[in-house]
Amino acid sequence: MLELLGRMRYAGATPDIYVVTRFVMVSDQLRRLVYESGLLTDWVENPRTWPNERIGTVHTVQGREAEAVIVAQILGFLSYRYSNRLSHSKSSTDIMKTFRAKSGCRVLIR
Repeated sequence: MLELLGRMRYAGATPDIYVVTRFVMVSDQLRRLVYESGLLTDWVENPRTWPNERIGTVHTVQGREAEAVIVAQILGFLSYRYSNRLSHSKSSTDIMKTFRAKSGCRVLIR
């Protein structure tokens, strides 16, 4: 994720981006990683608030618009104790159908 955001930054993209995940625990970790990386310094107006405003679950960013949306499909680190949450959550196919239907922007899947 940091590599993709870094590429976008150095390619001259504006930080009008949402990073969307399926799980709160994933978005929490991504917020921390992005902030601590220093990548946002001199790219966004306020590096402290950008992760909280721009990284979240599908439900957090619902109804908002951005130039680009990154869908973070990061599931590998989830342990066995979260397997029930995975089985009861919406499928990736349903989420992607929603993005495709409602998106007027670029959608990047990582």
